[in-house]
Amino acid sequence: MPKAYLLPLMIATIRLEGIRLFAHHGVNEAERATGGPFEVWVELDADIKSAGFHDDLRQTIDYQTVFEIVQAEMRQPRKLLETLVVSICGKLIGHSDAIKRVRVRVCKLNPPLGGTCDRACVEYTVAR
Repeated sequence: MPKAYLLPLMIATIRLEGIRLFAHHGVNEAERATGGPFEVWVELDADIKSAGFHDDLRQTIDYQTVFEIVQAEMRQPRKLLETLVVSICGKLIGHSDAIKRVRVRVCKLNPPLGGTCDRACVEYTVAR
């Protein structure tokens, strides 16, 4: 194993896939009032150099914290999924300097489109 001090960065991708939450988002007031099922996918590129050598949760990105940030943002009703993904990405990339890139996809399951549609999704990526 290489010496930690010789490596400038060790970038790893951390994913939380298929977070399912009930939330109140939508352009229509009825959607926001009634709510519905949503699915969130998060992908973070982060420097794990310190955690990789020291096996210490405090030196990496805690999945529980990521989940809680997503959950808190999903609790705030929004009209647009675009607004939601931008907000989640901003909160996550602002959480730690170790995070270099964030990609978030939010899907409204069974959206009310007047026909069959499994999900409507918006995905956004932000990087330092």
